[in-house]
Amino acid sequence: MRLKKGSKMHKLNHCFVFILISLSLLLSPGCRTNMIGRSTLQLLPPTVLHQEADRAYTDIQKKEKICRNKNIARQVNKISERLISATKTWYWEYCENFDWEVTVFQNKDANAFCLPGGKIGIYTGILELAVNEAGLAAVVGHEISHALLSHGNERASRRLIVTGGLLGTGILLNKTKKLQGKDKRIILAAMGLGSTIGFALPFSRRDELEADYLGMKIMALAGYNPEESIQLWIRMAQSNKSYIPELLSTHPISKTRINALKKNLPECNELYNRKAQKHYGKGRALFAK
Repeated sequence: MRLKKGSKMHKLNHCFVFILISLSLLLSPGCRTNMIGRSTLQLLPPTVLHQEADRAYTDIQKKEKICRNKNIARQVNKISERLISATKTWYWEYCENFDWEVTVFQNKDANAFCLPGGKIGIYTGILELAVNEAGLAAVVGHEISHALLSHGNERASRRLIVTGGLLGTGILLNKTKKLQGKDKRIILAAMGLGSTIGFALPFSRRDELEADYLGMKIMALAGYNPEESIQLWIRMAQSNKSYIPELLSTHPISKTRINALKKNLPECNELYNRKAQKHYGKGRALFAK
């Protein structure tokens, strides 16, 4: 029997098909365990995500003002390279296909990001809050962790299912070479580029705490005192003049974040003392201007 388009049965049939597709996706190989043991939904092939990240990174480099202060750029790159080296040594299986690159942007915003595939952007506005090398290592380690944990893939996958925009299943079949339209905007937003494209898909509080934990381990393995991660968030809390109740925020409030970092500190201190090849402690003060 052919259903009349627009009829109730026709709409119900579409809903039923969508539910079946959603269930099949949830039970598909897209369900994976991330590097800290949590089951996640990752529907997007890394090659697709990395390609879009590379294009987005190139666009940002064209639009944003790149820092021309050689002292600042040299210091930021040195710290980032130490973190990348530690990541490649200790977590190589999670970044095998990463093509690392670091760009320092002359921007007063206190911000940083690491896109899927290893493209890192650091805004000079974050340097005043970071204060020293270890503070910036905590920031960069946190952002690298989002990429290692595939948080962008996870939130994009959830959003694509909710919106029903799965590119028809082209992504799952790995036939999509370049995303278009709404689906492309969702993927870019999931990579943390909401300010560039008009809306954002914020990381969940759980994702932020996971990135804090792994980032603290990375900075310790790179030779930076992990305790400075706690000091960074104390400074962040002091600089935050507006308070948003935790239940209404996608980010953990500073108290929750700091307590979680304190809980993880003994483990990270062990890595710092026993596994790091060199010890930089807090490092030098940053060139903030």
